Amino acid sequence: MTSLVLDPRSIVEALSFLQVGINTEDIAHPSADRVQTIYHAFCTQVLDVPEKCLVELPFECQFNPETAEIQHKSTPLLLLYTTM
Repeated sequence: MTSLVLDPRSIVEALSFLQVGINTEDIAHPSADRVQTIYHAFCTQVLDVPEKCLVELPFECQFNPETAEIQHKSTPLLLLYTTM
C-alpha cells in the first residue's frame, strides 16, 4: 500500500480558501490553537456545521445530505473539537 504525502505548501494552497491565514509553519509544526482555528473554519465552511453546534453542548448536528460521506468520517473529530 502506498501513501501519498503532500508537502506543506500544497496543503496551505489547498486550504487557503478558509481565509484563516494558514502558513507552512502551521502544517510543519502545528500548535493546538491553530489546528482548532483551521478545523473550526473547515467545519463551518466545508461541512456546513452550524456555529451553534460547535460552541454549545450537547453536541447536536444536522448534516447536509450532499456532504454526508465526508461528514460521517468527520463526526469523531467534531466530537473531539467540542470537548477541547
